[in-house]
Amino acid sequence: MRRGGKGSLVVLLLAAACGGAGGPRLEAPARPDAIDPPRFLLEYAGRRANALSPPERSIDALEEARREARGDERRQAVRELAIAHLLAAEQAPERDATRHRRSALRFARAASRGTDDDWLAAEMAFIEVWSAWRAGRGGAANVAERFARRHPRSGDLVYLCWIIRGEVAFEREDWDEAAEAYRFVLGSIEHPLYGYALYRTAHAWKGLGRDDDTEQALREVVQLGCAADAADEAREMAALAQSDLRMPDVTLEDGTSRPEICSR
Repeated sequence: MRRGGKGSLVVLLLAAACGGAGGPRLEAPARPDAIDPPRFLLEYAGRRANALSPPERSIDALEEARREARGDERRQAVRELAIAHLLAAEQAPERDATRHRRSALRFARAASRGTDDDWLAAEMAFIEVWSAWRAGRGGAANVAERFARRHPRSGDLVYLCWIIRGEVAFEREDWDEAAEAYRFVLGSIEHPLYGYALYRTAHAWKGLGRDDDTEQALREVVQLGCAADAADEAREMAALAQSDLRMPDVTLEDGTSRPEICSR
């Protein structure tokens, strides 16, 4: 199976601009709640972006290290405390989550203060982006935009910020703005988050009533998972898109079951 290329995305976007390419409707509505964006993006950040990976030490152990360490060791403990509190907020009741996010921001600012390490500064600034989004702050999109402007060479963190901008708009049901934010990632077809961005774009188009474009986008998401070397992120999105489309599996010559589109 040949993986869809950048040309197919261009056709897809042109079709959306023209109001759809025709063809069958979805058999079932796309499900915007089928994925947990914070879980997916945090796992990606820890696995792929080398950012926000869970510290090996507990918050109490890190607090003790912070009090006793000096210099770079102390800064590292403070960095890990920022991350530990950010992650703890994701598992805590709302009142405790608020407290953890405040601590995460306090330690992030302390860790980046006076540093000449561009990556550390970007990673700690990303904590502010994440916290603003998860706390439901009205200016979360602006925080993400400021991050992209100040840290344009921070690799995957820039992509994650554009995704977060899309999620903020998605939560407001501002479908046009959401699709526009995801387009940043759609410009890099080889990026592991491409499938996620296309999947969420499909839902944004569904919100705009562009059912044909939604189906076409979801079919391309399924195709992204067909390749033997497809990233885990692409496979997860492909499974969701296949479910949305109610696309059946077929048995291939090697005995494996794959979505019918993969057999073409």
